[in-house]
Amino acid sequence: MEFKAAIDAYFNAVKGRNIEAFSPLVKEDGKTTLILPTGKLILGYRKIIDFHINWFEDLDWSMAHEVIHLWENGNAGGGLFKVTYGDVKESGEPYMIHYYLNLLFERVSDRWLLHHDQNTLIA
Repeated sequence: MEFKAAIDAYFNAVKGRNIEAFSPLVKEDGKTTLILPTGKLILGYRKIIDFHINWFEDLDWSMAHEVIHLWENGNAGGGLFKVTYGDVKESGEPYMIHYYLNLLFERVSDRWLLHHDQNTLIA
């Protein structure tokens, strides 16, 4: 799989709330990281998948992204994206946030696997 195809597969799986498509894109080890916009760290494949299962069950959110920068060098690749994320509070009030999403992938054989996913709110 080409690197750009892995990026597209990532966003298609997330936006489509498709855990079956998302799970094979994540590196299966205890060092894979997800950092939420709140700063919360989720460490390891199983915890990241469990987080996404719960998140994908919520049907109120939407996200749009724009590519700021993509890079690929040997067995590593990454991308920086600007994300607009909309959701609904428990009170029923809609809200929107903007954040930077930094994704780092590692090539393992012929597959690109997500190794690090960091979300940082835009001030």
